[in-house]
Amino acid sequence: MLSGAKGKKRRLKSDDTSFAKRRMHRRDESDLPTAVAAVDFASIFMDALIRNTEIPYDKLGPFNEYFTFLYNQPLGSWQSELCNNLLKHCDVREDSEEIDFRSKNNLLRQQSKFRLWLRIKCEQYINEPSVEKRELFLEEAERLIIIQKEKDFPKSGAKLPYSTLDHKLIAMVYFSEDEGLIRLFAKHLPIPRADCFESARIPRYIMNREEQINETIKGFLEKNKPEEYLSIEKQVIELQRLYRSKKRQTEERYRIPEVYDRGKAKVEIERDMQSQGTINNFGTPYTPEKCSSMLANRIVLAASKIRFFNYIRHETRKNAITSMFDGAIYGRKSLLMFSLPFSPAALRRCDIDNGDSNVVCFGSDYGTIDPITNGDVELKFQFDKLDFGPERLKHCAFFKQQDLGYENSKIRCVTLSEGKNLIFRHTVNDRCSVGFKKLRLEYQTVGQRKPAFNFALVGTVPNYKLISYDIQNIESVLILNFFRYLDALAIDDQIEASDVISAIYHDIEEMDDAQLAVFLEDIGRNLSDTMEFNFFGAYQIDFNALTHIKDKEYCLDMAELISELQNGELDILLTAKEKFPAIFKSYRFLDYLSTKTTSVNVLIELSNLRALCKTPGWYPMNEKLNREDKPSDCEEVAAMDEGLPGPR
Repeated sequence: MLSGAKGKKRRLKSDDTSFAKRRMHRRDESDLPTAVAAVDFASIFMDALIRNTEIPYDKLGPFNEYFTFLYNQPLGSWQSELCNNLLKHCDVREDSEEIDFRSKNNLLRQQSKFRLWLRIKCEQYINEPSVEKRELFLEEAERLIIIQKEKDFPKSGAKLPYSTLDHKLIAMVYFSEDEGLIRLFAKHLPIPRADCFESARIPRYIMNREEQINETIKGFLEKNKPEEYLSIEKQVIELQRLYRSKKRQTEERYRIPEVYDRGKAKVEIERDMQSQGTINNFGTPYTPEKCSSMLANRIVLAASKIRFFNYIRHETRKNAITSMFDGAIYGRKSLLMFSLPFSPAALRRCDIDNGDSNVVCFGSDYGTIDPITNGDVELKFQFDKLDFGPERLKHCAFFKQQDLGYENSKIRCVTLSEGKNLIFRHTVNDRCSVGFKKLRLEYQTVGQRKPAFNFALVGTVPNYKLISYDIQNIESVLILNFFRYLDALAIDDQIEASDVISAIYHDIEEMDDAQLAVFLEDIGRNLSDTMEFNFFGAYQIDFNALTHIKDKEYCLDMAELISELQNGELDILLTAKEKFPAIFKSYRFLDYLSTKTTSVNVLIELSNLRALCKTPGWYPMNEKLNREDKPSDCEEVAAMDEGLPGPR
């Protein structure tokens, strides 16, 4: 695309210059500086590419703009000289099954190798007149995609899929209407949803597929009577939850041994895997081991009666609320798979290694949330109103004792008895102990308080034992995990601190039932104030559980809003519409509010807002459907990623 020479500086060929000008003319004026910079640096880049030399450090910024400019060009606009020179610096090595850059060019090393290589193959395919060679380029592209999928889709689920994809290229492929490319991309890569495009400009393949999906769902709904739509939706969600739960178990069975693949830990994990049966049995309430069985039973019984987990909170962006309310809050894998735009949150490499590659994260109401979650609005839910199925056993949710990637150096203090305290710190990551969490503790009595804490006593627990699926006993799990640390307490993480362990258990044994309850709740709150509650894959918001929507300036209390609507008043609704306009663009939210009032003027206002909402083609306008129920059809719809939204 960019080549040619004139004098000492390399310039664009006349044909290329006119092409670039035509492209720039069609760009939005706000993008012109980027396009101009790209053209200015193109010849310098080509020269560095051909000579295989470093690009000056101070030029890397503009060169990154150049790459952005390149990727934004229409499919088929990269000329053969550019593709061939780029290909000299990258290759798919069969022996290591990886894409390897053999280049001194520091800018190339910063680019996504998979993204660049795939784009080159697509360009070669589009521009090749020979049918035979075009097929060869398709085969090479498919081989590349398969290699990348094997690399990005380990059965452990430890890595993010699609993280290196160029979603603009995917859109370009579907707009190209080339059957060969579309067939290849549809087979191996995420297919964008129609709502990823402007309504007036949706690729024909995507539009046809969307219509087929709508017809399938409408046909499914037509077969069900006299079920209400919400009842049908609930059946589908339950099946989706079951599917997601099994998928999570499969991923964890591979992830956990992979992370802890060393020595004694590996042997212990293999034993746990065999004894637990399913991953869902991991993280059940722990029974203390370094004390008498009588005391252990007393502690477990007392913990089972304590309730302090009342709410969960999720931070997000205001501009995402409409899609969250109408569809679901998705985990990162799902967002990437569906090509949905999102603001990156607090997801680090360690989070992914700890099984968070596709989860929706919540914090507790009594603790803190990682401050880099990048949210500007908070959603708060009443925990006991969340539907986890009969006895809280049918769900795709789990929780962690703490946000394993959130570093918080806070020191906690819990009173054992008068003059005796447990001082501990457990939310600071230890670089040398990947895959494990350490609780550093001091057992203090009167007269032993020191000006600084050395925390010589250390209890170490593998991260996977701090992850639990036992929603029914959430408080017990959060409290009793303290005794996992206590039973593993060692001096300087080496010599078992048996004397201290015995002394602490002795102090606990001296407590009466009321004192024990206070102590255990205090332990539970302090040990889990950075806890993390997760839904795997997706969570469809249950408005009955939603209690507050708030930002730094305003808090919408849902109970107050509903009470006002029931009384035929609109003051809170009008204020909320001004503060959070996105929630009143959600058809599901407005339909929910309509069920909470019989006031005519309120229903008229809600109806007017509802008329402005974008509604899926399959969504029933009437709540009740007089159809015949066929549960087997629910499974067919639940298996479709584009089916009824919900926890998947």
